[in-house]
Amino acid sequence: MEKRFLKTLIPLAFALSFSSCNGLEPGLSVLTGNYNYQIGEFQQATINYVAGLESGRFTEWIYYNMGNVYFSLGEGGAALEVWTNVDSAEDRDLRYRLNFNKGVLFYQLGRYEEAYKLFKEALRSDPASIDGKINLELTLGKLAAPSVPPGQGDGSVEPSKVNPAETQRMLEYIRRKEGELWFSSEKEKENYREDW
Repeated sequence: MEKRFLKTLIPLAFALSFSSCNGLEPGLSVLTGNYNYQIGEFQQATINYVAGLESGRFTEWIYYNMGNVYFSLGEGGAALEVWTNVDSAEDRDLRYRLNFNKGVLFYQLGRYEEAYKLFKEALRSDPASIDGKINLELTLGKLAAPSVPPGQGDGSVEPSKVNPAETQRMLEYIRRKEGELWFSSEKEKENYREDW
């Protein structure tokens, strides 16, 4: 049995080694790029993503991954520039991830109003995302914090235009809604327990 399997596998591997890899693209390049990204080889990851773009398929996902590489390298401007190729994406998961990552970038830059809008948009794509809700709450907290008057401080943060009372009210509403969700999901779990 094993010999027969090997006799079939060897010619198949030989044929694949001489055949064109176009049928495997962009998947193979993206998987290799993702692996290189995970182990910190960002230059090789970018090369693999560019090779994947040549196939013309799944370009929005590939651009999203390339933007993540730039973001990880601390090149926020380059990441935003690459992510503009994904702005018209219709895939809900991709829209969530894109808006979430852009929100994180703007949050790190201290541009809290833009981060707030992006996290809110991300939650429209995936309302159940705990990470999105946490980041939205953190951003609302930053917006509600007293701002430094103009001319004082280092000038890196613009004074907030958001009403702190309105922000606190929004945070309380989110907490209350989340509490209801957690409570109702616990009740559902209790209702479906089997008696043994």
